[in-house]
Amino acid sequence: MIQLQNPTLLFQRFPLVRIWATEQKQQKDILVICSSPSPLPEEERVQLQKILNACKVDMERADVIVTTDTFIPLQQLAATYTARKVLVFGELQLGRFLVMPTSTTVQVGEWILLQTISLKKMLKAGSQEKQKLWEQLQILFGISG
Repeated sequence: MIQLQNPTLLFQRFPLVRIWATEQKQQKDILVICSSPSPLPEEERVQLQKILNACKVDMERADVIVTTDTFIPLQQLAATYTARKVLVFGELQLGRFLVMPTSTTVQVGEWILLQTISLKKMLKAGSQEKQKLWEQLQILFGISG
């Protein structure tokens, strides 16, 4: 076994903070990534909960990552999480060559990804932006009509 002189350096490059997490993170169906300071502000947490409730998704089924970073490699997520439905709030890049269109559901290999505006912006968004997100959430979660 290799011993590290300073193991915290491993986590400084991609500072991920998980909330509502349990030890069985690999068993979650959904991964939610929020571009926001940690901990997630209360009004943003409530907004996230409303969005997931509208999709009939219990918070217990989701791993939530809150980060201020702008880049998280998809390979790192694949190695840590088994969820293949990923909902991204904010301007995060998930791969060096992966450019995600805003509010459009995209399939990348086994992953189904939906990236939209940050929860903070969502609180102030108009009905048109929210309607566009809802249409894509229906695709992501297989909600009919």
